[in-house]
Amino acid sequence: MSQKCTLKGIIKQIKSQKKDFWLTNLYAIVATLMLLPLPMLIPLLIDEMLLKHPAKITSTMQTIGIKEDYQIILIVLLITILLRVGAFYLNTLKTIHATTIIQKINYMLRDRILHHLQRVSMQ
Repeated sequence: MSQKCTLKGIIKQIKSQKKDFWLTNLYAIVATLMLLPLPMLIPLLIDEMLLKHPAKITSTMQTIGIKEDYQIILIVLLITILLRVGAFYLNTLKTIHATTIIQKINYMLRDRILHHLQRVSMQ
């Protein structure tokens, strides 16, 4: 039972944590997708509201029944805040799952080293 610690062995241990690994990647992808539209929301809103070039945001809001400028600004602000909070939450979950995977692999490596050290002669 003298297994060496290799990259292949570590990858095998990561594969044994497949569910947490894929869940961590899913959280990262969704969080990134939530943050992608944020840099464009405010410039779009400025173009539509201040420069009076009605486009998708204002036309969509007006079809819903929201006609006042301050209501449109508040809704865009709420959407921005919700997207940021959601991405923060998902990034936190991602960090927790990644830490769990790392701790499990670290435990397996330390356990194997400890069992090896018990068999090593001290003479």
